[in-house]
Amino acid sequence: MSSPRHTNRREETPLECSNSLLFILGLIIVLTGVLLVIVGAVRLHSGEKNCSASTTSIKKSTASKLTRTSCDFSTEAVRVGLPALLEELQNTYFEHHPHNIAWKPDLRGGEVEEYVKERYVPYNPNPESLKRRTDAAFALLDKMQKLQVNFTYLRAREGKALSQAKHFLQHVFGSPYDVNYYAGDWMMGPNYFCWQPICYVSYGIHAFAWSVKPRTYADVQHVIDKIMAHKQTLERYRDNIALGVQAGMVRSSIDCKAGLDAFKEKYPMVATRNSSTGVLEEWYTQQYLKRSYLAKLEREVNASWRQQHGGQSVREAIKEALLKGIGQPLINLIHYLEFTHSRHCVPNDVASGLANLPVDFVYTDGVPGKRTTKILPGTNRTLSGKETYRRILSYFTTTDITPEEVHENGTSLLDSLLMPLVYKTSKIITGKSKRSKAVELLKKRLASPGQWHNPEPFPANESDERAHKLCSDTASAKVHCPRRWAALQIWIEYIQDVMNIIYPKIRPMFYFTGPKATAPNCPIQMLPHYNPSNGAMFFRPSGAGCSNPSSFGLPFFLKNYGPKFQEWSVIGHESRPGHHTQMQGLIEHFRDKCGGVPRWLDKETSYIAFQEGWALYAESPLLSYDSDLYENNFLQRFGMLKWQVWRAVRLVVDTGLHYKGMTRTEALKYFEDYTWDNTDFAVKEVTRYQSNPGQATAYMLGKLALVKMRKKVEKALGNRFTLRDFHYQLLSQGSAPLDYLDSHIDKYIDCMTGKLRGEACSDIFRHSDEDEDYTDAPFMDFQHEENNTPPRPTLRMYV
Repeated sequence: MSSPRHTNRREETPLECSNSLLFILGLIIVLTGVLLVIVGAVRLHSGEKNCSASTTSIKKSTASKLTRTSCDFSTEAVRVGLPALLEELQNTYFEHHPHNIAWKPDLRGGEVEEYVKERYVPYNPNPESLKRRTDAAFALLDKMQKLQVNFTYLRAREGKALSQAKHFLQHVFGSPYDVNYYAGDWMMGPNYFCWQPICYVSYGIHAFAWSVKPRTYADVQHVIDKIMAHKQTLERYRDNIALGVQAGMVRSSIDCKAGLDAFKEKYPMVATRNSSTGVLEEWYTQQYLKRSYLAKLEREVNASWRQQHGGQSVREAIKEALLKGIGQPLINLIHYLEFTHSRHCVPNDVASGLANLPVDFVYTDGVPGKRTTKILPGTNRTLSGKETYRRILSYFTTTDITPEEVHENGTSLLDSLLMPLVYKTSKIITGKSKRSKAVELLKKRLASPGQWHNPEPFPANESDERAHKLCSDTASAKVHCPRRWAALQIWIEYIQDVMNIIYPKIRPMFYFTGPKATAPNCPIQMLPHYNPSNGAMFFRPSGAGCSNPSSFGLPFFLKNYGPKFQEWSVIGHESRPGHHTQMQGLIEHFRDKCGGVPRWLDKETSYIAFQEGWALYAESPLLSYDSDLYENNFLQRFGMLKWQVWRAVRLVVDTGLHYKGMTRTEALKYFEDYTWDNTDFAVKEVTRYQSNPGQATAYMLGKLALVKMRKKVEKALGNRFTLRDFHYQLLSQGSAPLDYLDSHIDKYIDCMTGKLRGEACSDIFRHSDEDEDYTDAPFMDFQHEENNTPPRPTLRMYV
């Protein structure tokens, strides 16, 4: 569905408008002899006048012309050579990521098959390959950094693309883990979220089958060779982990267990079957096993293959390749992680994070042995966990903030702002004026059985290791974990009720339809997730066409479901107005419509500082101060405050674990002291922070940046400030580094106050401020076209 919101419109002068309408009117009179009255509307917009034709045909032709114009690179972009550099970036990316070649955006029709057939190579975790990838990225980043560009005269999509490109290259084509050779984290094995490229090999396996259908005998051999090549990928990754042990780059025991659970979740059928045959039931191999996969095979090929391979059919040969090239190596890697590598994972308080890596000794079953090398393999560089953390921190924050500054931000927020509010709210709830008594009484109330969705504790046989294996999907959970499943339904109903309470509260904050629509239309479905190490809710968006609902994930193996007093804030974070509004809204409304490298970059990149910062901003101030959601509900207001405290504690704990040498025990104690939480959720969350350095800092730092932008706009515009327009300007930029968002907001202020005019403001004033108020209009039921490409992995966004 096309919309004028995707067009950078040039403001027309009154003379241009008048002449255009008279010409068209005269042409219609000559051709048809019928006089049509056209009403021209002239609107005052940012000190300039704009007109709109009243006929659909005029609107369509004008929109088409303007779209072509707005998609052209600006004079400034051409002057500095930005288009060529962006093309070089895309070409370099696919040169070093041939496992992603099926998603190269400029492939068309029949050329896809030949292109992928010729260039697809499975993900290569060989250290030499990682080094080449890193060096290529940094060389191109140096070119980007040297551009002498005036951002004022770039189109919004160009400025965003340049900012995205720099961040993308700085972190070696997007990934903070497993790719940046010099950081050394590529040797540490999968983490709590399994964000390493090895965890997404399945998408390349599927994409190759989706793109390439064998016709000839040689084609069949080629397909089998490509399948078998994945064996080397999985074995090389295992060797990398062994290098990490010798170098001293090793996770703690509980962190290793979380990474193993996450890896099993990525390859569930192989893991639950504990057999290579499970690969034949995985989603990513089904394309190879469909009858239609061999539909183009020439008639005599199968007979020739049987003759040359002892009677084995082509279909049987492909199955055998899947078992030997993917299934068995996967089982071998899982077993290696579970039974061999786990013995070398260090005791939890020896090295609870990057700060104490590399460790001095190779540990075996908790006992130190020979000394580690502490050297980056293939170089003379000494490894440093602290420097690795600095690199990773900038990926998540999209800034150059130092670990010391992050730590100070956390302690200052807690001691000067948040904890005083917590104590004040505690006194209001309990009616006690003495702080210690108010805290004591409130803690008892918060721990009461009525706060949980399960009326009684879950039985041991639905919570132990055996249950983790038996209850791995909806069908098995209903049978083997019935008490948990029943409680989950109660929990889901509660969440849906709360979403219905929240939804009317946010309607004045966003445009729901019309040219400035920011709110998405795709509904939300509740989904359990069965990773026993994972205790957090998450959100996962759907596609632009919403062929399936977006997903709100609930952890199935928490000790208890809840507590209720803190859930309103969490629900707002994951659904509306949090991740659902920003992430699903981006996909439905604000993806770049012009194509080319800027669109590719926008889809290839993800900025957690903005995404999680937005979701935390949605919790507070949107729900807590900009609505009356918590009016007369001080217990839920306390829950909201608890989550603000929690995110501030993350700043201290994350930098503590990975920069200052905090132990796991100290981190757990810090959470208990500030959040009053010692549940299994808190325990699992500390494991999460140990396993994913830097990610936890993005929430509060992102929110603070957005609040600062909002205050700046409120001050500059005064009574001209509207929340919906501020949110439109912010959300219309999609997901981007914070520095770019801040520069866009500055430009918005300058255009609104008249400091900038004309073409420089064309992106800001794509729509008149006097557009009709669509806030109370009904939802429009529409579908966006999906690209005809294989599925890509979508990151889950956790609370």
